[in-house]
Amino acid sequence: MMIGVAADPTYPEATPDLDLLERLGIRIVRCVSMDLQPVHDFVDQCNQRDIVVWATVAKESDGYILPGARLIGLGNEPDSSSPSSWTRTPQQYHDDWNIYWGTWFAPGKPYEGVPVIIGGLSSGSTQWLHEVWQIGPLQGCSGFDVHPYAKTALQARDLINSYKPIVGYNIPAYVSECNFAKKDILYAKSLFQNANVLVMCHYPWTNVMDNTVAGLKENPDILSLFCA
Repeated sequence: MMIGVAADPTYPEATPDLDLLERLGIRIVRCVSMDLQPVHDFVDQCNQRDIVVWATVAKESDGYILPGARLIGLGNEPDSSSPSSWTRTPQQYHDDWNIYWGTWFAPGKPYEGVPVIIGGLSSGSTQWLHEVWQIGPLQGCSGFDVHPYAKTALQARDLINSYKPIVGYNIPAYVSECNFAKKDILYAKSLFQNANVLVMCHYPWTNVMDNTVAGLKENPDILSLFCA
């Protein structure tokens, strides 16, 4: 399992120092897909160091797919309604997926071979994804992303596992945002690894992005546990 961070390269204070990430063993950074020069520059710098950029196509993206990103999450919290959510009905999401897949990711298209995954499930319920799959499986789906907020390590693992009968046990899980209590971090890492979670990202990299939860940059004790 790779460990990563959720960052925001649209402004310097929330852009991680890549030398520091390399020393910590962090090999993946998740950000929102934006057509902005600081984001493009960050992607180029990461690719020069073989640090993976995971770009989430969120409502702020206006449909933009970030060139050079090596993993794409389609949507952000589509099963929820909050200021950060790109809320979609199951039918809307299924239609979105078909458009993006057919236009950008299918064989012969510009981003052929770039993995695309379901972005940021955050409701804590499987009902929304079940309804998506009742319409039909998502063609080319390489994984599903979960935001297990307000969960213990065990609760988060169980939530992730609850999606697998819907999408299939061969489709891996990803976690682009999590923020566990210190006592749960190492246990969560162990449980996630055993649950076939390919990537676990802490949100946020810094409290400049969000001061309601613990940022890694400002909390060295959490940072050391997360990177252990």
